[in-house]
Amino acid sequence: MKYNAFLFLASILLFSCTQNQKKDSIHFLGTFDEAIEVAKEENKLLFLDFYTVWCGGCKSYDRFVFSDSTVQEYLEADFIFKSIDAEKGEGIELKNKFGVAGYPTLIIADQEGGEIGRIVGFELAFMDSANLFIGQVEKVANGIGTLHSMEKEYEKDPVNIELMYDLIEAYKDHGKYQDIENIANSMIQSEDSLVQIDGHFNYAVSWIYRKENANPEKMKHFLASKVNPSNDKYFLALDYLLNFYKRRNVTDSITYFYEVIVRSDPNAWYEKKQYAQFLFENNINIERAKDLAIEYNNLPYPYTDDYKQPLLMAYVNAYDSNTDISMVQYDEWMEDFTARYNIDDTYWAHHYYADFANRFKVNLDQALVYIAIAEEHSGRVTDKILRSEILYKLNKVTEAKEMLHEALAIVNSESQYEHITKLIRQYD
Repeated sequence: MKYNAFLFLASILLFSCTQNQKKDSIHFLGTFDEAIEVAKEENKLLFLDFYTVWCGGCKSYDRFVFSDSTVQEYLEADFIFKSIDAEKGEGIELKNKFGVAGYPTLIIADQEGGEIGRIVGFELAFMDSANLFIGQVEKVANGIGTLHSMEKEYEKDPVNIELMYDLIEAYKDHGKYQDIENIANSMIQSEDSLVQIDGHFNYAVSWIYRKENANPEKMKHFLASKVNPSNDKYFLALDYLLNFYKRRNVTDSITYFYEVIVRSDPNAWYEKKQYAQFLFENNINIERAKDLAIEYNNLPYPYTDDYKQPLLMAYVNAYDSNTDISMVQYDEWMEDFTARYNIDDTYWAHHYYADFANRFKVNLDQALVYIAIAEEHSGRVTDKILRSEILYKLNKVTEAKEMLHEALAIVNSESQYEHITKLIRQYD
């Protein structure tokens, strides 16, 4: 599957590259409102880099694009460059203001803070060509290929199939799924059977991700009656349904769609490792999880630099009552891995080592070291919660409570709030 190759490559980029040094002068360190004021004073546009600590594509921009001297000179000359962590501080509000639907998202905005256009995702070609990236930014800054420009074109030419596809992708990039429905219905009326299938698929997409009244049944109907496994849209539909239920933590449905995907495609390695971890963490069908983990562990380089291999084998040994053996192997791998890469590249390895140790109550002192590194780097609520749980198990109750109150100050979901308040009561 094409999207498997993309996800694998993104994960390899995350772990196989060294960090280039960024030139601090291109980064505006003030608030968004202050950036607007400076943009007005210097007669420049805003360049907003929305990122998260877990986003591999975001790190690729830092390594291969923003570290390039040609790109830096271009951005310094024409833009106020502001990187925004979408999960911290004002970044949460700005993410919602601009309707950021995925990462990385680069937004060009005018001097009033109004969006001109955006670039979503990381293109591998940017690694080799600074001019290609600069050319793409130039187009967006001039309103070429933006959502607004495509909507204007579509008003004039509502039967242009190629434009329909481009506009649908733009709506996805902006998180405007409901706006896809009308275009999808037009595609369904096409005489081309492949365009019709794409229309039915995008109609289902318009329902499964919309902010209100999201409905997975349209996608299930598409799978059952409109497409077969020989079409790429079949696997994309499965992926949409899997993610729909993952966001809602519906265990039975998550298990079902993972199983369908890995049985349908023997090369779905990304899904296999994610499925194995899901089964282990939820204590479901452990024999199936062990088989998947061992299969994944036997893959050759470059998978050997994927933290999921030692993590999954630690689970295999733990469920075989060989936790001590698994931790010796896990410790050796972590020591080697963290010595070769910096925290940007090893964040998830730190996090999941601590999570595993916390679940099985082993190596908690080392787990505390690793989760402290991860939490201090990310500031994420989930890391603060995990750090507090390990502190509590180590009888450091006061520190555990302090960490929970820090987490409570930045909580951004009802489920997190409920979990934190429950732990606070437990620690009392």
